[in-house]
Amino acid sequence: MLSKIDNCESFGSIEIIAKLIRNCKREKIRISDILEFFRGESYSEVFYTEDILKLLIFLDIIRINKDFITITKIGEKLSCDTEEEFKDNFKVLLASKIFDNNFIDDFLSIENISYDVHGDRYLIKSSKILMKYFALRNLLIKLRILERIKDTSLIIVNQPILKLLKERNKKNPQTISLGKFKESLLMKEKYGHEAEEIVLKYEKDRLRNHPNAKKIKIISELDVCAGYDIISYESSTSENRIFIEVKSHSGNPSFYWSSNELDLAKAKGESYYIYLVNRDFINGKNYKPEIITNPYKNIYYSTKLWSKEVANWYFFKN
Repeated sequence: MLSKIDNCESFGSIEIIAKLIRNCKREKIRISDILEFFRGESYSEVFYTEDILKLLIFLDIIRINKDFITITKIGEKLSCDTEEEFKDNFKVLLASKIFDNNFIDDFLSIENISYDVHGDRYLIKSSKILMKYFALRNLLIKLRILERIKDTSLIIVNQPILKLLKERNKKNPQTISLGKFKESLLMKEKYGHEAEEIVLKYEKDRLRNHPNAKKIKIISELDVCAGYDIISYESSTSENRIFIEVKSHSGNPSFYWSSNELDLAKAKGESYYIYLVNRDFINGKNYKPEIITNPYKNIYYSTKLWSKEVANWYFFKN
């Protein structure tokens, strides 16, 4: 159960975890002899022995039976020959276990992750991680799955967490609020991913010769509060970033525009774009989405070309 690894103080060092697993592979170890096993290690490693064992049981690496620690099949397969090899394998096992248990929603909610345009990275504030998971947070930092930014409260979310988050989002779109700021959630779930992939391909083809073409990406998969879907560039010879909001529609162009997206469009001006993807024609040869630059000016204030109506009201008590 997840509760087995919350409210722990420390899971020790990667080196001590590997050492314990190596010894368990060679022989059965009594719980009563565990302090002897750690003799010569730092005091803190001995003090947190119980937490380390909880982690290994949670990961199904060891089991405890009648005062004996025994290695499982998963533990047997976990190579400890070199420190780097062990770290790589342990990273994958730990990240996978977190997702298998739907642990991520409580420990590292996707709604708290934001995309940093300038650093091309995903960030989360340390305060957004519950205190009961600080031991796990610190272990993930040691493994560089998470990475502290010096002199800030920000943490970089690295691989393999990002990869698993994206995979989980595609398999279970309703388990997280990807379209948190979208007025039409059902439309977003049904057509949004398809439209974003079409625009992403269009941008990569358009900017195939750009030196930073690999940085063109869909960011809304993880940053649900960004106010746009895709980060790209103005042209093949420009370093100016553009922020693309993708809207899927059928028939006459129409879409919902959230207050969050509208505010960002106003702030970014000429750097903000709306790409309208008409589902009726996406299978046509050389399909190209309709591109609108500075939509705050050219849509919101363009009363001759566009009409708007209030679809929802937000009420709050004075």
